Amino acid sequence: MVTRDEQPAARSPVVGLVAHEATLGHDAGTAHPEQPSRVSTILEHLDRTGLARRLESVEPEAVPREVLELAHSPEYVRLLWEIDDAGGGRVDLDTRMGSGSLAAVLVSSGAAVEAAARILDGRWSSAFVVARPPGHHATYDGPLSQPAWTAVRASLGFCLVNHAAVAARWAIHHGGAARVAILDWDAHHGNGTQDVFWEDPQVLFMSVHQFPFYPGTGDVTETGGASADGLTVNVPLPAGSGEDAYARAFEEVFVPAARKFDPDLLIVSAGFDAHVRDPVCLMGLTAGAFHRFTRMLQRIGPGLLCVLEGGYDLSALSWSSASTVSALVGEAEPVGVPPDEVGALPGATEAHRWVDRAAAHLS
Repeated sequence: MVTRDEQPAARSPVVGLVAHEATLGHDAGTAHPEQPSRVSTILEHLDRTGLARRLESVEPEAVPREVLELAHSPEYVRLLWEIDDAGGGRVDLDTRMGSGSLAAVLVSSGAAVEAAARILDGRWSSAFVVARPPGHHATYDGPLSQPAWTAVRASLGFCLVNHAAVAARWAIHHGGAARVAILDWDAHHGNGTQDVFWEDPQVLFMSVHQFPFYPGTGDVTETGGASADGLTVNVPLPAGSGEDAYARAFEEVFVPAARKFDPDLLIVSAGFDAHVRDPVCLMGLTAGAFHRFTRMLQRIGPGLLCVLEGGYDLSALSWSSASTVSALVGEAEPVGVPPDEVGALPGATEAHRWVDRAAAHLS
């Protein structure tokens, strides 16, 4: 039998970039770490390094509300429209909407859906989606939900709509995909994505994250609901784990799990707050790590769709994005990163015991 590794599906070599200026209109509040400059910094750096010229850039359309309802309850989607009609307001303690927030959400989910469509129909081999606000903490019911796997109310953590989850569900319902895998390498656990797919046998959700840390979920024992047991795969790591522990998580846990699942599309919730310069998290990665992680995931076979999540140091964010895009376009080494960002920093020795635990749990 020919495996996907031996003969991947024929796809165009074109790599896509999907972004929209409407994402700049989301106002998270003065001095909030999730600022419009996150988008502009990435796009300017990709242009300055020449990487943008190697991508096919597309401006997405806003999705209608029924597309959001593929991953979120109608009640929660209605709440977003009500807050927008009121001119903005707070959704939870650290997440608010301004007058431009709903438009930003709709084009960001539209960007993820557009990229998924182009990868699945063969027009693109992979894509980088510059979405804002991020999405992986947004649960099915938003702040109203209380999933079975956590004893606390799920928070939104800067997120309004889960763009990766919307794209995954669109791919299955409308894009011809039978199975979709999602890998979340943001330093925070993607509790929202886990919630959406907890009982979904068509989606494999995997996450590596700082633990214990916000949002307090993502233990190795969280493996999915009764109808999708084993399709949630968490690798919680202590602060300062470093690249070696991450690389083992990819090689010994994520790549084998994804190959076994055999997805038609692989979505990366690409947060870059695990970078050593990030002011929020403490995982100790350089920008070059994301190039190496992307190349590991490319070995799995299906098209790779990277959707921006967190990352709050602007220099680290731009370097890490360029490093990821470098791998997507086939560069053997990262482009657009300083020389001291190419190598790996030493990490915490105890992190490897956490990887061993996750690998043993998987087997």
